[in-house]
Amino acid sequence: MTEQLEGRVWELDFLRGICIFLVLLEHFLYCWLFLQSSVYIRDGMVVNALNSVAYALERISFKPIIVSITLIILFLISGISTTFVKKPWKRILLLWGVAYGVTLLSLFCYFVLHWNVLIYFGALHLYALCATVFFLVQKGGLPTLIMVTCAIWIFAIALQVFHFKFAWTGWCLIGLPTQTQLFSTEFFYTLDYLPWFMLGGILGQTLYKNKKSLLPKLDCKATMPVRLLGKKSGLVYVGHFIAMPVIVCILIFLMGLI
Repeated sequence: MTEQLEGRVWELDFLRGICIFLVLLEHFLYCWLFLQSSVYIRDGMVVNALNSVAYALERISFKPIIVSITLIILFLISGISTTFVKKPWKRILLLWGVAYGVTLLSLFCYFVLHWNVLIYFGALHLYALCATVFFLVQKGGLPTLIMVTCAIWIFAIALQVFHFKFAWTGWCLIGLPTQTQLFSTEFFYTLDYLPWFMLGGILGQTLYKNKKSLLPKLDCKATMPVRLLGKKSGLVYVGHFIAMPVIVCILIFLMGLI
């Protein structure tokens, strides 16, 4: 099996790869529409095709689907994978470092390049926060992890029932208590995804206790491209913040559309 060669759980990488592809697709279309509104692009077959796809996906609420379903799956898988980590605090420090590296990059783009992009509490910051909470709670054992997860979930559902949400934009490290005080281009509410991450941690300590696939017979070479994308999802996600606008600009230039 390819899993035995790589020492990884193939279905987790496969699902992660699909989710990352959908996120990249959404961000590509966002960059395309943003550039189209910023520069003059002549009509053409490729332009019309991309516009048709972008506006069609907007009409079917593609972005809300990506944000909700895709991120839920990603955080669930991340929770499972986090239980495989041998040096948790090293991972946490790396996550926070990369997250605020993206923040510094967005500040450079905002103040130097004058792009309307500021990321103070995006997906990476939320991932780091979820991992930190999980590692602190799991020290109490599986029963404590289950009880705390249920409490967080009940609290999150109660807030939605009463139509109230905490606007926690980067309060963890940079002291910004509300989203309205300093806008973050990419922002996710903590309680929308923390329970799913914690649930993933529970599944990791129970169903994936042995760190082996639950579906070994379904593994095949055809899944390798998607699995590879899922395996390198962290590098791909961080790198795409720089690569995606550059790729879109290069495509436009090569097509002779500007």
